[in-house]
Amino acid sequence: MVPLNLRAGSVRDIPKEFWTPESLSVIASTVGHPIKLDKLTETKKQREFRRACVEEDAKSELPDKVSVLIDEDYTIQVKFEYNWVPVKCKNCLVFGHIINTCSMVDLSITHKDIKHQE
Repeated sequence: MVPLNLRAGSVRDIPKEFWTPESLSVIASTVGHPIKLDKLTETKKQREFRRACVEEDAKSELPDKVSVLIDEDYTIQVKFEYNWVPVKCKNCLVFGHIINTCSMVDLSITHKDIKHQE
């Protein structure tokens, strides 16, 4: 797992009543395990977007957006941006290297297959 800074869309995407730490943590949990909110987000001084630090599992994919069900009739789309995403091997699903440097790659995989997976 690795901590990532998550920028959750513009404030227009998230209704003001959901700017609470609890609601933002629920939204952040769609990406990974929420660790903490950005200080400006906590104090509601950041007006453009909401930011959280989440811990992501290497086996999961980072979504660009999610649908959040507010109530039976109301769903919002929240777009995500990441200020940095570590490299992740598509073979062993470990952060820190790519498939062509993976020590666990099956030697029967061809160079063409490796290029296709990058």
